[in-house]
Amino acid sequence: MKRFIIGAITAWLFFFPFFAFANGGNIRIAEGKYLVNISSSPVTPIAGKKVAMLISFADVQKNELIAQDIRVWIEIRNKATQKVLFPPTEFLAERGVLEFSFTYPEAGLHELFIRFEKPDEPGKVYESEDFLVDVQESTASNNRGIGFHFVFGALLTGCILGWLGKMYLVR
Repeated sequence: MKRFIIGAITAWLFFFPFFAFANGGNIRIAEGKYLVNISSSPVTPIAGKKVAMLISFADVQKNELIAQDIRVWIEIRNKATQKVLFPPTEFLAERGVLEFSFTYPEAGLHELFIRFEKPDEPGKVYESEDFLVDVQESTASNNRGIGFHFVFGALLTGCILGWLGKMYLVR
């Protein structure tokens, strides 16, 4: 029985990546003082599908998030054509964190520009280097969604558990 449990746990851990959601982040520095971090899901956006982003602002010297509400301007352009896809729009990053979603209409390289102003430094606008985003073309393989991966992973896990059960429990 002990071997069955160890085998089942090993099989589950082996197939666990089928259930994981991919996300990742990029960091830029604004004037050597502040970190601007963007975490996004999915890591590689797909044209026509919404990307969820979490943008955070941290103080480099204090090594912590800025605990104030910050005025933030976001702009998105197609890098090749310089066509503005999202004009500079103002948001409020509450306690240094901003949730932002966007759907890229076309594949290719895009630039995401972020500027911000702290309330204790009115009139001083900080700007980080632009973030480059490589948006992929929508294809059948990336349109399956989590449902396909869940069903496939559950089916595979069930088959492995059944095989292990037959080997170690039925004699």
